[in-house]
Parts: sequence; structure tokens; C-alpha cells
Amino acid sequence: MMRRILIIGLVVAAFVPLAKFVLQSRPVPVAVHDAHLAAIADLERTAEDYSALTTTLDSAWTSRQDPGQDARTLAARVTGSPERLSGLLFEAGGGERREGPIRDRYDAYTLIVSRTEPLLAELFTEQAAYMDSIAFVRDSGPGIIQQMRRRRLDRAAADTSQLVAGTLDYASASASVEDFELRRLLVSLGRDLRIDANMPNQVQRLLDSVAVILDNKSLIQSKVTQIVLMPIPDNARSLIRAEQEFFTSTSITTGQGRLLLFYAALLLVAAGFVASRRRKGYR
Repeated sequence: MMRRILIIGLVVAAFVPLAKFVLQSRPVPVAVHDAHLAAIADLERTAEDYSALTTTLDSAWTSRQDPGQDARTLAARVTGSPERLSGLLFEAGGGERREGPIRDRYDAYTLIVSRTEPLLAELFTEQAAYMDSIAFVRDSGPGIIQQMRRRRLDRAAADTSQLVAGTLDYASASASVEDFELRRLLVSLGRDLRIDANMPNQVQRLLDSVAVILDNKSLIQSKVTQIVLMPIPDNARSLIRAEQEFFTSTSITTGQGRLLLFYAALLLVAAGFVASRRRKGYR
């Protein structure tokens, strides 16, 4: 009787955890492994892209140049990262990541990117208008002043010359002209009836361009600073660490499952051996 109980106990002890060990010992699917590698690569590239983007934006603003199409391409890749990662981490990568550290860090990463995206869109729009305005003041200002002089608008020509030179100085990285000085000239020229009577369209466009520069310089500078300080690379690296820790843990669990499966199999063989000896004893 005791032997029968022992045999039954051994069989149960072997079979109960056996199913669990079989599940744990399954290798990581190729698709999951590929998604893991792709997610890491995407995050690393995004961190590099954002660093390159901020360097480009800062340099372009300092030199008063348009950041160019390369900057817009980098921005598009960065802002598209959360959507790409969602497919890699939570769909192709398996449902286990949908809760816990990976989900938390993914949400934090997505939040930072979502806050940065409108800043980038606004910056590109405002900076393009800003650069166009500088170009118009620089290229068209001298011609407008010459026309004023030919029409004997000497006082307006003098004020406009001061406005053009002062605006280009104000727009530079090392400005020496104050905002209020240029706004005073804007008001004075905008009220000049002789200008309205002789060349209203050309001068009005010049005044509008100056206003764009005065209104947007500090706003653009603020946006560039905010974008540069956004911790997208730090959040990307944090998510990389969480993903690597998860994948390492999964691989360790698989190895442990295989080892335990081996011991369970040995236990099952032992139970079979005892049962076989018991039958021989009855004979």
C-alpha cells in the first residue's frame, strides 16, 4: 500500500509541473526576437536623430538660416517613433510587455515626443516666415529707399534706411539695436501720408516684414531652447534598458524552464522505474 502511494505521489509530482516547464522551455519565437532587435535599433537611431536635429536647429538659428529639409526629415523620423515602437513592442513583441516597466517607460517616451512634435511644427513655420522676412528687408529695402529719394520723400527715406539697417542688426545673433527703437520707426512710417499717397504697397510689405521679425525673434529662440532641452534621447535610452532587461529575463526563464523540464523528466523516469520493480516483485 505504501509503495502504491509512493508511486502515485511520484507520478503526480512529475506531471503537475511538467506542463509548466514545457511552456517555459519553449524558445523565444523568431518574430519576437526580431521585434526586440528592431525596437532597440529604432530607439538608438531616434536618440541619434534627435541629437543631430537639435544641433542643426541651434546652428541654423545662430547663423540665421533655414534649418533645411534634412532637419524636417529628422523631425519626421523622431515624431513617428512611438507609432513604430507600438507595433514592435506590443504587437510583434508579444502581450507580456503591455503592463509593467516597458509600458510605463514607453508612455513617458511617447508623452515627451508628443509635446515636442507641435513645437517642431511651429518652429519650422515661424522660422520660414522669419527668414523670408529677413530676405525681403535685406534685398528689397535698399531699392525702396532709392525710390523714396527719387520721389523726394527724404525724411521717409532716412527713417526707412534706419529701420532697414536696425532690423538686420536686430535679427543678427549679436544684436545691438533695441526692439522699441524699431517699433517707434514702424509707427512713424505707418502714419506717413506721403508714403501712402506715393508707394503704399511696397512700403507696407517692408513694414510687415519688419513686424514679423520683431514679433517672432524671441518666440523662435524660446522654441529652439525648449526643443534642445527635451529629454527624448534620455527617455529613449531608458526604454532601451527596460526592453533589454525584459528580454534578458525572458531568456533566463526559458533556460530555467529547460533545466526544470530535465529534472521533471528524470523524476518521471524514476517513478516508472519504481513501478516496474514493483510489478516484478509481485511476479
